[in-house]
Amino acid sequence: MITINAKSNIKANATLNIICALLLIIGLCVYLLSESMSPLRYLPLVAGLVLALFAVIIDFRYISKKVASRSFKYSTNALIYSIIIVSIICVINFIVQKNDKQWDLTQNKRYSLSEQSIKVLKNLKSDLTIMMFYPDIERLQFNDLFKQYTYHSDKLKIDFYDINKKPKLAEDNQITANRTALIKYNGKTEKLFNNFGEQELTNAIIRSTRASQKVIYFLSGHNEADCDDMTEKGMSAVKDAMLTQNFGVKKLNLIEKQEIPKDCSSIIIAGPKIELMETEEAMLMNYLNAGGHVFVLLDPKPSASLERLLKPFGIEAGIDLVIDPKPALKALGFGDYTMPLGAIYEPSHPITKDFSMATFYPLVRSLKISNQMNMVVSEIVKTTGESYADKTYLSERNVKFDPGVDTKGPICVVAAAAKTIQEAPAAPSTSENALKSDLDAEKSKKKEMRLVVAGTSNFVKNRFVNMQGNGNLTLNIINYLADEEDLIAIRPKTNTPQEKIDLTRQDADNIFYITLFLMPGIVVLSGFTVWFYRNK
Repeated sequence: MITINAKSNIKANATLNIICALLLIIGLCVYLLSESMSPLRYLPLVAGLVLALFAVIIDFRYISKKVASRSFKYSTNALIYSIIIVSIICVINFIVQKNDKQWDLTQNKRYSLSEQSIKVLKNLKSDLTIMMFYPDIERLQFNDLFKQYTYHSDKLKIDFYDINKKPKLAEDNQITANRTALIKYNGKTEKLFNNFGEQELTNAIIRSTRASQKVIYFLSGHNEADCDDMTEKGMSAVKDAMLTQNFGVKKLNLIEKQEIPKDCSSIIIAGPKIELMETEEAMLMNYLNAGGHVFVLLDPKPSASLERLLKPFGIEAGIDLVIDPKPALKALGFGDYTMPLGAIYEPSHPITKDFSMATFYPLVRSLKISNQMNMVVSEIVKTTGESYADKTYLSERNVKFDPGVDTKGPICVVAAAAKTIQEAPAAPSTSENALKSDLDAEKSKKKEMRLVVAGTSNFVKNRFVNMQGNGNLTLNIINYLADEEDLIAIRPKTNTPQEKIDLTRQDADNIFYITLFLMPGIVVLSGFTVWFYRNK
């Protein structure tokens, strides 16, 4: 009779434990999967806990004996160690979450933003909202891109909507079709369509964050390179890049206008073939001396040298051609000795600070600088030490350094001059400008004359502007002259196809056997070796 009762107790306890476990599992699932909890939904969890307490009371003697056993102590120690390890992992994970860092190990930094994108994001003063009206199935393609942007700024707010599910919201934002992105910043909006990448998104953010549009004029009337010309001799690529950064682009003929427009942010003189008239030079001189900004691109003789315009600012163009006996592109079958490499950049100048990309200057003349009163003149780009300024190449066409005649490199090919212009004292403070800081008020009284001169216009023309760092340096110069220093950086990368590894049949078989047999075999053999020597 006692034996039967013992068996019955064992069965009853086993049944009670099973019911207790089921109730706890059901209660936990209800708690995790329910959006909101009501008293009734707590019932399985509470019932499971009550049954667990009841089971402990019934089997208290058995549990006490187990607790006092050696195996329980070992198990408890193992459990404590496991809890400690899990706790350490949780702490490390918490620290990592609070101090998020990314490392991009891909060859072309596929998952890293460009310097310019990061600068634009860091300079956001208020929240920028991106409303993505895309079908749900297309959201995943933007995940990697938006992760990079939100990693560098907490002011980016991104929301996805389906136009078919949110027709009223789409109508309020004047969205008529799916696959449209709306960028909003301080009441200003920009739109992007279909698939877009970093370059398009960063340019849209730049346009939306600029309160007003700055206008840059291309001087005309002297057979300069045309900003509307889409051939390899034109500058349409530079114009398009300027438009994407919210610059206005216009042409200026000083003979017709007889004045520089009031909205002029800077002027580009792109390779004039003939010298400017004295009246034109006088207008440009007055413009510069009043704090204007000019970008001059010269070409070798017989093109214009603009000596009368440039010399008062400490820059003079040489009557020569820079030769590079070891051009970097010659080995690749592109370019020749008349396309020197820009290898030395002035690290203290805003245009070339942290700039390390290679630039090339086809058919470039040398530039010579001289110090001027109250003016900073800099050689911002120089060629390699092997290059030289050949004074006889244009006439004799011989690639040979003539000591005492030619100038040994490095040779300056891009120079810049700057001077602070002190304006008249500002008007008495009003209630509006009284809110400005003293630093802003002092800055508003000053202007800076800025002049950048390059010894060739070819490096910014359509044929060469996309070569290595030519485009980046060009836009750095333009942004510097337009007082947009926060945009001076390496531009966003264009999307490049993913690199693939081509495997032979033998390579594929080797990978198959190594992963399926060799690696597991090594693990099994190691385990068997340890077991064998422990039981020897």
